[in-house]
Amino acid sequence: YGNNEEYLSVPAEEVIKKRAEKYAQLLLDMKAESYEVLGYCVGGFLALETARILLENNANVKNVIMISSELATHMVHNQMITELAYGTAIGLDMRKAGYDIDIVKMKKCMEDILKGEHRNIKNSELITLSGEYEEYGKLFTALLDDTHEERMKNIFEKAGGEKFNGNESTFSMFKILYNIFEHTFKAMMNYKFDEFYFG
Repeated sequence: YGNNEEYLSVPAEEVIKKRAEKYAQLLLDMKAESYEVLGYCVGGFLALETARILLENNANVKNVIMISSELATHMVHNQMITELAYGTAIGLDMRKAGYDIDIVKMKKCMEDILKGEHRNIKNSELITLSGEYEEYGKLFTALLDDTHEERMKNIFEKAGGEKFNGNESTFSMFKILYNIFEHTFKAMMNYKFDEFYFG
């Protein structure tokens, strides 16, 4: 978490390329004979962009390895949905914090709301869910009664957040990690690899 303020200060649409510039400069400063660049998930695109910059600077890039890296295919950054994604990603029991949601059903629900449109999902669309998703409409209505800060506190205290990072599991660190997660999520929604890669 040492440089979270620096990371969060970069506009989401610039995060991947700006971080790659930073990493590439660190690697170039090493003056290595060759480089292998590896990244997992979002890190795969950081690896790709970093390798591109290395090549542009005549560095010898032997391999770029991207593991489980996929471009974002949506623009959904609704905060309640992001909270659910965050808690799920770090292994919390989100049902205990009021997010009694089946992830597969929620994905179908979001697809039904969006109907193929490339856009965000509004709170008004979540709280008015009906039919097969009526229970989610009630759930999001209840969640919306609380502020983001209150929901985060609830997740931390009830869903197992006090154990998410061993002895460093403070509420303050929990929120910092959420902010990084949310910012990275937005960064990937805005990122497009639209250049040639000569490697």
